[in-house]
Amino acid sequence: MKARARIFFIVRRILLAVALALILACSACSGTPTQTPTEQAVKPEARTYYESLDLSSPESAIGTFADAFSKDDFPTVWLILHRTAQFVWVQQMRLLAYDALIQTDNWEVVMMDIPTLAEGLNTGEHSEVDTGYLFDQFMLAARKHSAFVLDLTGPVEVISSEPSMTAQEDQAIDVTVSVERLEEEVVFRMVQAPSGRWRVYKVFVPGGEEALPPWGVPGENE
Repeated sequence: MKARARIFFIVRRILLAVALALILACSACSGTPTQTPTEQAVKPEARTYYESLDLSSPESAIGTFADAFSKDDFPTVWLILHRTAQFVWVQQMRLLAYDALIQTDNWEVVMMDIPTLAEGLNTGEHSEVDTGYLFDQFMLAARKHSAFVLDLTGPVEVISSEPSMTAQEDQAIDVTVSVERLEEEVVFRMVQAPSGRWRVYKVFVPGGEEALPPWGVPGENE
């Protein structure tokens, strides 16, 4: 009995060795490279919608901005604006400086399509405390009545870039681009946020760089 058990043990070891050799041979011949732990790691998904936006460089941020503008996705445009541009936009609205936010040549008609102004506070779908919602109202009205201060619809083509400064003396990069709807070249002044993501501080045409953010056109004064 002991001899039979020993023979069975030896045969089992031989079969296990043969099976292991076959597995290794198949792995080597499969042509599928073995991944390292680093290669196997999956890039984590963005936690928020903002984090999903491509703002990794001034150029990519401008592309994301222009794409959202073309789709009338103005809440996304608002998210890409630098916090200073957002702050100044809100202050201009509170000071009733609507001509800095939208073309006002036909203001009475345009205003009727801005619910906050036409129907009064607390009549819209969202709270007026949500400044991105207010921005969206103004921009949709501007779209309907062709009243953008700068119509940034359509693809943009980067022409050049150079170092610059904001009014607060923060480091910036001025990226000159051509835009489909505008005959003139446009400059995006881009500022890097603490997270490393790039935001739009101001968009202006030559001669309008002294205007307050976010829009700058010739003839405006600070």
